[in-house]
Amino acid sequence: MHIARPATRNAFFAILPLLAVLAGCATGVGKLRAGQVLSDRVGFAGEVFPLPPGRWRVFYAHTKRNTVAGGFNKQTPTVVLVQERAGVATGVGLFAVDRLEGRAYFGTNPACVRHNLLWRRLAHANHLNFGVSATFDCAIIVPSALPAAGSAPASPPLVALAAAGAGRPGWIPPLWLDVSYFKSVGSQEVLLASYRFDPRALGDPADALGGFWARGRMSATQTAILDRLSRWALASWPAVHRGMAGAGGVGALAAP
Repeated sequence: MHIARPATRNAFFAILPLLAVLAGCATGVGKLRAGQVLSDRVGFAGEVFPLPPGRWRVFYAHTKRNTVAGGFNKQTPTVVLVQERAGVATGVGLFAVDRLEGRAYFGTNPACVRHNLLWRRLAHANHLNFGVSATFDCAIIVPSALPAAGSAPASPPLVALAAAGAGRPGWIPPLWLDVSYFKSVGSQEVLLASYRFDPRALGDPADALGGFWARGRMSATQTAILDRLSRWALASWPAVHRGMAGAGGVGALAAP
């Protein structure tokens, strides 16, 4: 087992005015509050994540605490930002810091090695690090949609988005293209930066949602959108890395 490294980053405590069902105490998300407008970057839990251009509204900010196998504690500060255009949530940013306490360690992140992705790049993926833990650093693109009502339980941020979308027809796109970066920090911390884009804002809206978003089954328009987004993902990776390293001067990401 890997012994936990000493904590070097301060945690903050805040009372967050979230949606009525989400109101309550949270730690790790600093002074972020629902409704707050940000640009360029979002910082919490000692991390900094760059943002694509424009205004991003804080939709969700909360820390989940639970106990994992072996009786170890885990904290996951999570922040969700929304960018709206013409009454549609064309962009969603989901950022999370997964931290274990005690002598526990993370295993391989399945997102880095899963199949049937639209696109994937591995900067590093080691299933076991000296027999102790997995280390990984990857970027993926995958279609994503909110869970349907009555489906299997989903993460609280997605449930909150689905609930808000139910009261605002047309606000949630039929699907997003999700550019996600996963990176392990030591053996007890995993960082996630996920940028979700409405494909209709990246190409011909009439064809962007047609057919299937699956390799070998996409239309010419879908292929062009994926090529554009994969170039953006690679170009944005250095800025995301700088933020994940806690480096100052992280610039805003270019428009996809």
